[in-house]
Amino acid sequence: MKVFPVLVIGAISVMSRLEGQTAVSDSAAIHALARQFSQAYVRGDAAAMAELYTSDGVIFPERSEAITGREAIRRYWTLPAGRRVTRHVITPAHIRVDGRHAYDHGTFEIAGVRDGKSWGPSRGKYVVVWQREGNSWRIHLDMWNSGPEPPS
Repeated sequence: MKVFPVLVIGAISVMSRLEGQTAVSDSAAIHALARQFSQAYVRGDAAAMAELYTSDGVIFPERSEAITGREAIRRYWTLPAGRRVTRHVITPAHIRVDGRHAYDHGTFEIAGVRDGKSWGPSRGKYVVVWQREGNSWRIHLDMWNSGPEPPS
């Protein structure tokens, strides 16, 4: 009868290691998707950016109303003529995977060109709630705001 508790403890140990590995691989996948987002932003590819969101995703831009749905999000990320992003870097501080959702927060840096004049870099903070869809992750909620500029 002592075999049963050993088997249960062994199974729990293996499951804990697998869950830890899954969380690590999920975190790596989310970090890779964040890099894809930045790359698409620099390319000016609003469609690719929007595809990273759930169909009912919501963004919460600074000093703006919430914007819901992939098509509305695509329109938001479409830059007007004469504007482009030349640098966008997301630096996650923490990614926590919890079943079907993951919680990601960190900082970003952005720079660009507006009507031929360079601007930035500007820095800020973000919070993203990711949602698992099948074997992949999509952005479900996305909020950001400006951060303090570094001292000069």
